[in-house]
Amino acid sequence: MKIWIVKSFIAIAMGIVLVPQTAFAQEDDIDALLEGDDPVEDPLAEDAGASEEEAAADESSAEAAQPAQEGEAAEKDETADVETIFVIQRKPILVGGAFELSPQYVQTVNSRFINHTGFILSGVYHLKENVAFEIAGGNLWASDTELTQELIQKEHLAPEYVKFYELTWLATADMQWSPIYGKLSIYDRVLGEFNLYLSVGGGFTGLRLENKRDDPGNYLVEGASQITATYGGGLRFYFTDWFGVRFEIRDYVQALAAYQDQTQTGESSYDVANTVLSQLGVSLIF
Repeated sequence: MKIWIVKSFIAIAMGIVLVPQTAFAQEDDIDALLEGDDPVEDPLAEDAGASEEEAAADESSAEAAQPAQEGEAAEKDETADVETIFVIQRKPILVGGAFELSPQYVQTVNSRFINHTGFILSGVYHLKENVAFEIAGGNLWASDTELTQELIQKEHLAPEYVKFYELTWLATADMQWSPIYGKLSIYDRVLGEFNLYLSVGGGFTGLRLENKRDDPGNYLVEGASQITATYGGGLRFYFTDWFGVRFEIRDYVQALAAYQDQTQTGESSYDVANTVLSQLGVSLIF
């Protein structure tokens, strides 16, 4: 009993001594916090600082991005005036559905025995931009080549009669296809539009045959006509939507024959003649 009383007394005494010391320690910590000698880290304060740093970084990023955006806008303004060039551009002159009238001068190319010169008038209806239908007709005049004159006058020789057939007129119709077109420009100034075309067709040609061997100036065959096939190609160049020029090379193919009763020589001759004509003219578009 006495021992328990003694222990209780000792515990009370120790509590009286320790409690003031703990209180004094807490007061010292508070005083030190207020005086700033040994600041205590506050988690909330750290979070607030981090938020301020992030906000400052966002402002810096926005300021750095603003000149970049201004630079991009300036570049867009500079490139807005630059002309955009496309690989495939619209034709500057459209002829689909238009009618074209074309007077042309014609001349034979590399003819061996007979030269032809004449004029042709053709009318072209452009079904589409690259497809057209043409009707042409005209008169031709023939003359002997230097080879023919030399053979007859100097050598007293002459080829077969069938080689001397002359074309006097022609009337043909053909279809044209333009697979290639483009425009010609110098220093960004468009001078005109061109198109390359191919043609194939047929018709009739007038024929006459001169007796060059025995009686020059006398015609053995005159006023005849023959079915003719034509094919060739050419170039059109349009300066405006109503005027242009045209150049074409065309071959007129005929199956010809000179019979013995026509030549009165007892011999007949046959030939497939290729009369190649170069044709140059103007194009009037309506």
